[in-house]
Amino acid sequence: MSGEYVAIIVDDLPEERRVEICRIGMEITRHLVTSAECDIPWEGRNEFPPKVLAAAEHLRTHFVAPRKRDQDYLQTGIIPVDDDTWAHLLIFAPYAYDVTCWSETGIDVISLADEATSIVLWLSSSDQEALARIIGNERLQPLASR
Repeated sequence: MSGEYVAIIVDDLPEERRVEICRIGMEITRHLVTSAECDIPWEGRNEFPPKVLAAAEHLRTHFVAPRKRDQDYLQTGIIPVDDDTWAHLLIFAPYAYDVTCWSETGIDVISLADEATSIVLWLSSSDQEALARIIGNERLQPLASR
């Protein structure tokens, strides 16, 4: 699979726009994602918008061991990503401290940190062009190969 890692520059944006751009980038790479992991900072659930809380609750219920569900900081572990899981992950991911999504071949396609203040995607040239058309090429910073 040909591509490169690209950071999306969002540090100068308000939260609402950062969340939107994060989700756009995730959607561009969805076709590659087969597994993922994320944390759920459950202690902050009262500050989540209602749809984000519902998505977090779904991930918590389906992917966190029952004995750990009441802890303040939760982790899903590595999970398979079907369309239903993707829908919830897409809503919640910009509010997580850590999200990684992998391709079938093990490439980390999406890497998010610190409530989507750090966004790195593995993009083919066509995916990068599509993303640039939506958010602007000035927001994309190719990174050295890892």
